[in-house]
Amino acid sequence: MTATLEAAARDTPVATPGRGWTLLVLALSVLTLVAFAAAVVTGLRWNSGRAADSGRAEALAAAQQAATDLTTVDFHTAQPDVDRVLGNSTGEFADVFRTNADSFIGVLKAGEVVSKGTVVGAAVKDFAGDTADVLVALRATVTNKDNPTGQDRSYRMIEKLKYQDGDWLVSRVDFIP
Repeated sequence: MTATLEAAARDTPVATPGRGWTLLVLALSVLTLVAFAAAVVTGLRWNSGRAADSGRAEALAAAQQAATDLTTVDFHTAQPDVDRVLGNSTGEFADVFRTNADSFIGVLKAGEVVSKGTVVGAAVKDFAGDTADVLVALRATVTNKDNPTGQDRSYRMIEKLKYQDGDWLVSRVDFIP
C-alpha cells in the first residue's frame, strides 16, 4: 500500500498557482493603486477648494469691514478713525489716504461731520489666492453742522485687496457712480 501511495504521489501534479492567478493578483493590485491615487487627488482638490472658499470669505469680511470703517467717521474721533482705515490698508490706497489724512481730518472737524456706514450687500468679484476684488454697497447717514438732522447716502465701491502678512488689506478703492 505504501508503494501505491508513493506512486500516486509521484503521478499527481502539485497544485501551483497558474498564470491566471498571477494576472488576477496583478490586476487587483493595479486597480487598488489607481483607486488610492484617485482618492488622494480628490482629497487634495477638495482641500484646495476649501482653502479657496475660506480665503474668499476672509477677503469678503475684510472688505466689508474696511468699507464700514471708511464710511463711519466722527469729527470727535477723527484721528483714531483715520488710523483704523490706515491700519487695514496697503499700497496705493494707504499712500493716498496717508498723504491726505490731515486734510480729511480738517474737513471732518470744520464741518462737524459724523457718518455711520452700514454694508447692505457685498460680493467677491474676482479672487486669485492672495488678491481679491470685492464689490461693496453701503448706506450711510451723514450729519454735519449744515445738516444736523442727517442725510442718507448710498455708496458703491470696488475694493482691491491683497493678502499680506496674514491679513487682507485694501490696496485700492474705486467708488462707482
